[in-house]
Amino acid sequence: MAFESATVPTVLRITVRVKTRTVAWLAIGALASLALSGDDAGGRYENAWPQWSPDGRRIVFASTRNGGDWEIYVMDADGSRPRRLTDSPGRDAHPAFSRDGKRILFQSPRRGPVDLYAMDLKGEHLERLVATPDFDGVPVPSPDGKWIAFQRGTPSGEAWHWDLFLVDLTGRNERRLTENAWSSQVPTWSPDGKQLVIFANPDGHDQLFVMDVATTKVRPLLSSAFDDQTPSLSSDGRFVAFVSNRDGGRDIYRLEIGTGAVIRLTNGLDVWSQPSWSPDGRRILFSGKKTGGDEVYVMSADGSGLKRMTTGTEGRR
Repeated sequence: MAFESATVPTVLRITVRVKTRTVAWLAIGALASLALSGDDAGGRYENAWPQWSPDGRRIVFASTRNGGDWEIYVMDADGSRPRRLTDSPGRDAHPAFSRDGKRILFQSPRRGPVDLYAMDLKGEHLERLVATPDFDGVPVPSPDGKWIAFQRGTPSGEAWHWDLFLVDLTGRNERRLTENAWSSQVPTWSPDGKQLVIFANPDGHDQLFVMDVATTKVRPLLSSAFDDQTPSLSSDGRFVAFVSNRDGGRDIYRLEIGTGAVIRLTNGLDVWSQPSWSPDGRRILFSGKKTGGDEVYVMSADGSGLKRMTTGTEGRR
């Protein structure tokens, strides 16, 4: 993949013509290799990486509520009836519904290296889709449901280097999308499936880019002197929600692609996960650390109406 010089405007317009559909905030992405803590001394647990189901009726997420090990759960859209789907040593994380809503994709180190897996909504019929010696995680299904974009990490000194790949739903026909010195992470599909919004680090700062899937050419989407990470494109293609440290903390911001306007949606929530747009584009789901540990929150697309969906205390949801 060749990153072109930034001789284009700071904001690049993305044109899409599709019906409204769900785009969920996908996982922590950039920090896929970060080992988050489990239960702390106060008996708390954490909840992270929430994603909407395509029909908006359920939320899949990861939690340490059963003994401190990260496992995959699903709950109703109002935060009720959490059900455990996995039970395996290691950190099962970054879940995402398939586009037909019948399977859940996720990453797991249950057989050694972190690989990509799929299972049904009962946690059964487990299938390993991608298995390499590297770190394969953060699966994101394409809008037509035929492909999975994901990131592969390899150790590079004391850090990790990340590249982006595609595979079909069977884990075959792998295609590499990036191959350069920049770590590229957390892909999110445009509604028409022709582009990916990603973030990469060309100059010491994480920046947002748009990739043409067919040619793998990349152009800047938003350039700043800050770290802009974990983008998520709205279902109508008009907005990108992302995490940035531009005001000192780690909060969610919203970019309007047509105008280049950026507004801050959260304040002091210490967000480390990718946002997830609801199917109707009216709400954003994410996890943040306002209470000291990761919790799942939902808010309106303008940042109003913030509501905590989980409470990391034993005996409560």
